[in-house]
Amino acid sequence: MTNKKYWTNITAGAVFTALVVSASAADPQLMLDFQFNEGHGLTSASSVGRAVLKLGQAVDLSNDPKGSTDTPSGATGDLSGEFNGIGWGYATFDEAPIDLTKPVTWEAWVNVDAERVDNYEEYFRIGNTFKMGADADHFFEVTLAGVVDIPSTIVQMSAGGGWSHVAAVWEPGVGVTFFQEGAMMDFVEATQLPNAYGNKIISIGSNNSGGNNFKGKLDRMRIYNRALTDTELDSDPANPKPIGDAV
Repeated sequence: MTNKKYWTNITAGAVFTALVVSASAADPQLMLDFQFNEGHGLTSASSVGRAVLKLGQAVDLSNDPKGSTDTPSGATGDLSGEFNGIGWGYATFDEAPIDLTKPVTWEAWVNVDAERVDNYEEYFRIGNTFKMGADADHFFEVTLAGVVDIPSTIVQMSAGGGWSHVAAVWEPGVGVTFFQEGAMMDFVEATQLPNAYGNKIISIGSNNSGGNNFKGKLDRMRIYNRALTDTELDSDPANPKPIGDAV
């Protein structure tokens, strides 16, 4: 089964509509997988899940996230998602793809533009309750929206510094373990629990309404409903882990 998504534009957001997600057969806890290989204005198939989609209204395609050949792997035919600080990815879901009563692992390759736009930049947000990003000083941060910010004081993104693999493992009532380039770098205790889902929206590269915009590139973003170890992470730039390797 596949996730198909359109890179089009509505109120400056690239819209993926009516997203319905099911887990990977290889790893039942791999809930979302964004490879960003669709390019601009195309449909694409994700490695997990399925979706029924409607094309959004094109407003200004020049701000649409687009495919870039600048990737961690450098492989022919591989693309990353390039965000210009205005457009972003936007999806809706019928059933929550992530159970926030269980551990969550979020990982991605991130390349921050030297001319970043906002002091805080969002990489990923779901249900207006759980999000990933970087603060004004470029430190990687997990946020339980409306509850608590959980920043690392060690894992820092370098604007204009090229690709970096980052991951965060959040365990409910325990805290967040932060990884960079495949190595465990930091642990921050946080016993607070997230709010219930406030909406049925997934946004990538911005919040739900187009604030905290990310300028740069994202690739190989995966979200698991379990805690991954360092050896399970997709942290080798030249050798992406196939789906099912992190089992």
